[in-house]
Amino acid sequence: MTVHQVACAWQIGLSAEEICEQNPDLDRSLFFAALAYYFANRERIDEEIEEDVRYGEELAAKYPNGITPETFRP
Repeated sequence: MTVHQVACAWQIGLSAEEICEQNPDLDRSLFFAALAYYFANRERIDEEIEEDVRYGEELAAKYPNGITPETFRP
């Protein structure tokens, strides 16, 4: 789980405790550390998340039926 994923979970309203409960195989301290890093770098991380969302939307528009070997050309 990345800092971006933890930040997105927090942005949709999950508490750190709820994020921990949904990922019991990971140490709780990791989520608190991820949130602390997010809050310290919030502007940059929010921009990166927005960039990821835009890129996902571009891919969805370009490949409405998903990416397959036939449709993907690097």
